[in-house]
Amino acid sequence: MKKLLSMTIAAGALALGNGFAQAQSYGADVTAATAAKVAAATIAECKKNNWKMAVAVVDTHGALIHFERIDDTQYASNDIAIAKARGSATFRRPTRVFMDVVNLSLIHISEPTRRRGISY
Repeated sequence: MKKLLSMTIAAGALALGNGFAQAQSYGADVTAATAAKVAAATIAECKKNNWKMAVAVVDTHGALIHFERIDDTQYASNDIAIAKARGSATFRRPTRVFMDVVNLSLIHISEPTRRRGISY
């Protein structure tokens, strides 16, 4: 019985270890210098187009590395920029993908209600 228990524990530990070893790589982390360059280029483009924006750069795990905002940018943009950057890094896709799904869902939800004369 003890031998069976120890073999089961060993097999579980081996399987757990293999699961961690097979995790996909997120690539190389972004350095602080690279993050500053990316943010500076983005801020320059925003100023050229007269866009009031906040810019957040995160590493591959979603940790904030660099943040800048243009003067007179709305305060909500600070949190939004950081959240969008973290979301893109942790889910490894643009946050636009999630908005497209929400918009598609709203179309399907609102169709039956329009047929019954209910409008939003």
